[in-house]
Amino acid sequence: MGIRKCTEKDRAAMQNICLETANDYWKTNDDIKEAVVEVFCNYYLDEEADHCFVTTNEADEAVGYILCAPDYETYYKKFTERIEKSTNEITKKVGAQSAEDPKDFAKDYPAHLHIDLLPCAQGHGEGRKLIETLCEHLKSIGVKGVMLDVGADNTGAIAFYKKVGFAVLQENEGGLIMGKKTGML
Repeated sequence: MGIRKCTEKDRAAMQNICLETANDYWKTNDDIKEAVVEVFCNYYLDEEADHCFVTTNEADEAVGYILCAPDYETYYKKFTERIEKSTNEITKKVGAQSAEDPKDFAKDYPAHLHIDLLPCAQGHGEGRKLIETLCEHLKSIGVKGVMLDVGADNTGAIAFYKKVGFAVLQENEGGLIMGKKTGML
């Protein structure tokens, strides 16, 4: 699995990933699914291209994407606030992380991640490859530690991230904050 910056040509593949994600997590109306595509694809491709990476398989086909923000506060302001504003129905359904609590961790975790991977890729063991490739990439650009949000009911993801070395930093009704401290990558 490889990682590269996303470009306009990745939009169709990322829309497909977003739709599959929406179908997995929000088995409901088309408005919510369209909102997921609008927020994720437009945000990643248009607003944060320098910090957005496409994960690819051996054929260089997009199978997922990663938002890499410099810290939690930036992540919250540029991503979570947009979701709250434009997809209120989603945030009411799944909850929203508090802005204040995790910011204390940000100084020890120079990159805050949002990772999404096609369900079919997850089923083929791409998750471990993603983490291994991601950590190598982050080390190569000088990142020392990462933190990420994990849904509270996503027991598979929680178990996986624990297995590959992420520790639970905090838990609340919105989910978990997990991370690898500086020097642990």
